[in-house]
Amino acid sequence: MVSLNIIGCLAQLVERRSPKPQVGGSIPSALVIFKRRFYMTSKTVQFPTTSNVKKSASMLGDFKSEMRKLTWPTKAEVTRGTKAVLASLFVFGLGIYVVDLSIRGALNLIQTAVNVLFR
Repeated sequence: MVSLNIIGCLAQLVERRSPKPQVGGSIPSALVIFKRRFYMTSKTVQFPTTSNVKKSASMLGDFKSEMRKLTWPTKAEVTRGTKAVLASLFVFGLGIYVVDLSIRGALNLIQTAVNVLFR
């Protein structure tokens, strides 16, 4: 059964919260942002113009030219990198296993000592 003291504390927390109708939680609500942008001002809605289309086309051309400048790794480099990652994972995994075994052994030794001494 929940004590009345806890319910009273919760009621006080709710009462002391400041009302913020434009906020839907800890971050602004998407609906409020949508209403602000599209219903309150008519200038925010922009239709594509020829300059916007030209900008998009030039951005696409820039993207293509940048993609041509990239140098992709060879199959041998990818294989060598994959082997290095797998080897390091194995080494670190083995190291964590050894540390885990040593800690477990030390705790078992302490537990055995406590059981022997205090029984």
